[in-house]
Amino acid sequence: MKLRKRVSRKSHVDVGFRGDFGKVEKARFDMEFRILTKEEAKDLLGRAADDDLNDVEIIQDYALGWTDVQDEGGNDMEFTPENVEIVMNDQDVYSAIMTAFMEDLLGKKAKVKK
Repeated sequence: MKLRKRVSRKSHVDVGFRGDFGKVEKARFDMEFRILTKEEAKDLLGRAADDDLNDVEIIQDYALGWTDVQDEGGNDMEFTPENVEIVMNDQDVYSAIMTAFMEDLLGKKAKVKK
């Protein structure tokens, strides 16, 4: 095995927009996350557990970008701290982003509290 220096990794974010009577509209976009060292991941999880960071701050700090994210008018949304906060205000998108981030961080399927 040869170690590789990588700084980021892209992940699909699958959103299920919940509607009336159990209907779900599915959407997908991609996010790029910074690859953390073991120590960085341990520090992040500790700070999150101690409530030193909220989930929006985590994504603002550790995500590097996204593709195919649009506002209600169909206009592309640039990846900015403000737009991360706007997008994550939607509970369905919030859950999808946090699930994708945790799966990327831990390398497995993650369960995110809603």
